[in-house]
Amino acid sequence: MKTLSMAVLLWLSTFAALSVQGQVAPNSYVLEAFSDDQIASMSQDRIQYLNYISQYAWEIVDVPEGKLEADLPYLYRIDNETKLTLSTVLSCTELQNFNILTYKYSVKAERNYYKIEGCNKWLMIKSHKEITDGYNEFRNI
Repeated sequence: MKTLSMAVLLWLSTFAALSVQGQVAPNSYVLEAFSDDQIASMSQDRIQYLNYISQYAWEIVDVPEGKLEADLPYLYRIDNETKLTLSTVLSCTELQNFNILTYKYSVKAERNYYKIEGCNKWLMIKSHKEITDGYNEFRNI
């Protein structure tokens, strides 16, 4: 009986360790952008994908010479609860604390660019292929 109890206890502790190991924790960007209820309803894959997007799917780049007057859209904030686009655009003063998950962005086949208000910089969203390849690599780390 003692051997059986020890075997069950060992199996339960192994199972618990494996299930905790399979949990993906939302990073600070996901926690900022979504409510606890929204996060609780997300799959582990979705949380991992948002973790990746929030950190690696974009870059702030200098406007190339001669392209200062390019006809690019601004990036607007979004309310993730209501899915409404807000009237606030990304500005230079917000770059230090930028969280792409709080803005209405789109991923396209080609790289996608947005103006940043108040400076000579653009937000570049990587292409769908770049994001997919990077995410697959990120998941396998």
